[in-house]
Amino acid sequence: MSCTGKQKENVNSSLNMIVGTYTGTGSEGIYICSIDTVTGKSIISDSIRQENPSFLTLSPDKKFVYAVTENEDSSAGITAYSFDKGKLTKLNSITGLGSAPCNIATNGKEVSTAEYGGGSMTRYALKSDGSLGSLIQHTLFRGGSVDKKAQLAPHIHSVVYNEDGNLYISDLGSDKIYVQKDSMVVDTINFEPNFGPRHFIFSNDNKMMYVIGELSGKVAVLKREKGTFNAVQYILSDVTEGVNGKGSADIHISTDGKYLYTSNRLKNDGITIFSIASDGTLKMVGYINTGIHPRNFTITPDDRWVIVTCRDSNSIEFYKRDSKSGMLTPKKEFTINIKKPVFVTIF
Repeated sequence: MSCTGKQKENVNSSLNMIVGTYTGTGSEGIYICSIDTVTGKSIISDSIRQENPSFLTLSPDKKFVYAVTENEDSSAGITAYSFDKGKLTKLNSITGLGSAPCNIATNGKEVSTAEYGGGSMTRYALKSDGSLGSLIQHTLFRGGSVDKKAQLAPHIHSVVYNEDGNLYISDLGSDKIYVQKDSMVVDTINFEPNFGPRHFIFSNDNKMMYVIGELSGKVAVLKREKGTFNAVQYILSDVTEGVNGKGSADIHISTDGKYLYTSNRLKNDGITIFSIASDGTLKMVGYINTGIHPRNFTITPDDRWVIVTCRDSNSIEFYKRDSKSGMLTPKKEFTINIKKPVFVTIF
């Protein structure tokens, strides 16, 4: 199914799906689609032009959307939008961030960006109308690790606000996650050398953290103990002989908390399926190949679908999820064709 032109169709039991892309090869920028989570069918409801909106985040009340412009020059920035009835309306934008902002998060009071090329993190206040306000913080990190190509300098890759009140900041270049309260780093979580922490997620009870290592192709399982997180397991995200990950990208947990999924790129591209034990540790139970370069994916709130952005296949793929086994079945008839999709979420 193409999502490149406006269509009129009645979709029952629909949710909104937002897609971010790399532009320059035919993509307009941001796409809003409606998806019927019962049937898997989707249609486009809106699109808006923005350069390289590679990652987006929604306000907790789902009324506002914030998107990075992942450029490496002074045009790198953030754009704020209001969202109403399937439509985006631009509020304002800010430029001049660190190089290559590739991730963004909000707690409803502020937004934070991870700037991969700049090795920095930036926070902006939010105004009552949802627009971007004044600068709160811009921090340039220091350090590196053992990989002489990817870890000569810090590379901040993601930011997550946790319900404990802290902001968690992953640094692929230094094999660390920094824990910040207000504007101060209050804890540092260290990983094994050449792990390359990229994205991470917390368990529903907030007692466990799961981190995907881009460079190692592993998932790190960490348990919250005495106010910090300690690693209790490292497990390969792709155990195919001769591959072993090395390009792992995204990570999500099913809503029921029973299964964890990761995406792997560069070789044998696909999604790994893990079961989650009662102690929070993982066991690999399945693997399914996807299109080329599955940079990002999401799970629908009802746990029925896993939706994958395949950047180099120029497609968004739909996989029906079995709630008991966690296994995925491809539904090629629902594929959406968009140039260079690299982000997707459902709301």
